[in-house]
Amino acid sequence: MPQLRWRCLGGILNSSKTMELTERISTECKRIGLLWDGNPPALIAPDVYIIKAVPLTEECHSKGQCKVETYTVLIGKDIKVMK
Repeated sequence: MPQLRWRCLGGILNSSKTMELTERISTECKRIGLLWDGNPPALIAPDVYIIKAVPLTEECHSKGQCKVETYTVLIGKDIKVMK
């Protein structure tokens, strides 16, 4: 079976690196209270990605008024997700 690949601004991420990245982003989103659907992040610069996620606020839980927002993800030794 051929290895899956995604093109990101001229670069290529193989599926194992994408899975590792997805797991790291998912873990950090859960830690800071964001619901991310796991769609592949968009590479905008080296080690900088954009994702769409929903902040799990009380209003979202109680009233169902959840808003999808854009977040920047910085990848390095540690991972940082910020608005």
